[in-house]
Amino acid sequence: MISWPLLRYLLASYTRSNRYFPPIAFMIISVLILYSYKPNPVMDSYAVTSSLLFIGCSWLGTNFLNHDQGRQNVLLILHTGSAKYFMLRSMLYLF
Repeated sequence: MISWPLLRYLLASYTRSNRYFPPIAFMIISVLILYSYKPNPVMDSYAVTSSLLFIGCSWLGTNFLNHDQGRQNVLLILHTGSAKYFMLRSMLYLF
């Protein structure tokens, strides 16, 4: 069961904070630089591309989980009912 109000709040507050821009810019710029070479070695650069995307996605995920302040998390935990439920839902929203 998905808690739609919690999902809507988390996504709205994260997109308003503009903390998503540096990881996404890092991923786009690094992939563009990597594939801008003329003899485009796609298969040879797959490992580098996947590791850069992994770094960018983990940066994006940790920013999403840590973008609220402590007081706001306490209020969200009170409204959702339990800390386990809130943390579980926050991590499920990343997938």
